[in-house]
Amino acid sequence: ESAVPSDRGNYTCVVQNKYGTIVHTYQLDVLERSPHRPILQAGLPANQTVVVGSDVEFHCKVYSDAQPHIQWLKHIEVNGSRYANDGVPYVNILKSRISKSTEAHDKLTLYNVTKKDEGKYWCRAINFVGTSENPFWLFIRTPKSAIEEIETDDD
Repeated sequence: ESAVPSDRGNYTCVVQNKYGTIVHTYQLDVLERSPHRPILQAGLPANQTVVVGSDVEFHCKVYSDAQPHIQWLKHIEVNGSRYANDGVPYVNILKSRISKSTEAHDKLTLYNVTKKDEGKYWCRAINFVGTSENPFWLFIRTPKSAIEEIETDDD
């Protein structure tokens, strides 16, 4: 069970056997915490640059007293625009789950990436108090051809 403010006070533990008795009194103080929106670990997910055809993995660590709803989003374009009239970005929800833990580690894996996967993404966590999100970027580069490799080596 969780301690509540009314549990404050002195608690005495008495241990007794044929060799004697030990008595120790503890003072319990219960601090009230106000609920807060999820906290995302700084620096995660990290921007990454990978070669076309690679697999890439992003990590997001979420701390929340209440069960956080964790979403992975990708910024997309709709009818030539990346934002709605109200300024909210258009996104695709790539992955969504509700964590039962107060400390959740989630990951997004993209397989066999193409140039279309390049762009801005978010890890978003939502609970009953509010929303937190960390943006990150995926950059895709094309592999150098054998001729480009030779030319680079000659320089």
